[in-house]
Amino acid sequence: MTQALIRGVVHDAQGNPLAAVSVFYSAAPVPTPEIALLTDSHGGFVLAAPVTGDYELTFTKDGYKTRTARANVATSSVTLQITLDR
Repeated sequence: MTQALIRGVVHDAQGNPLAAVSVFYSAAPVPTPEIALLTDSHGGFVLAAPVTGDYELTFTKDGYKTRTARANVATSSVTLQITLDR
C-alpha cells in the first residue's frame, strides 16, 4: 500500500503564499514524532500520513494567528488550502 500524504498551500488573507510557516500534527490516530516542517517559498507543504484516520494540523507563523485544520485520510492523499490571518 502506498502511504497517503497530506499536502497543501498556506497563504495570507490576500492570497499571497506564506513561506516558513511551521506545520505539525497536533492530533493523529497514532503517535507521531513531535517535529514540525516549514512551508516552502510557495507556501507548500507535504506530510506523510502513517495510517488512515483523522488528523489535526497546526499552522503557526510569527505575526499571524495560529490556525488548526482537520484532514480525514482514507486511502489517498488529501489537499488543504489554509489561510492565516494577522
